[in-house]
Amino acid sequence: MGAVRRSVLELLAEHGCALSAREVTDTLAARRSPVSRPSVFRVLEQLDALELVQRVEFGEGVARFEPRWPGGEHHHHLFCERCSRIVPFHDPALEKAVAGAARRSEGFAMTAHDITLRGLCDACQAARGHTA
Repeated sequence: MGAVRRSVLELLAEHGCALSAREVTDTLAARRSPVSRPSVFRVLEQLDALELVQRVEFGEGVARFEPRWPGGEHHHHLFCERCSRIVPFHDPALEKAVAGAARRSEGFAMTAHDITLRGLCDACQAARGHTA
């Protein structure tokens, strides 16, 4: 399992954003490092339990995983509701607003947060004949 764990961690770190067990399995197979999907999912679950990755779900019934960075760096997601495309984004003003909201909430100590903006990506907008 050590080699599989290392391969999965390296792939997630390289990609940097949320990947499903299927995407991990397919990418490793394309790189000539085939691993079964159940093995990949077991490794992802173990890594999640060890807090080396975090599970991200967008409501489509697919668990995705992305790295947890040692310094707490993170990003948020744009999620296309039509094609399931995921685009990571950073917004310092949003981070400041979230931290401020947490400070103003009595008795609440924020330990983490995640934000997903849902809508249609450019390609899906174009396919439907409109843009935002």
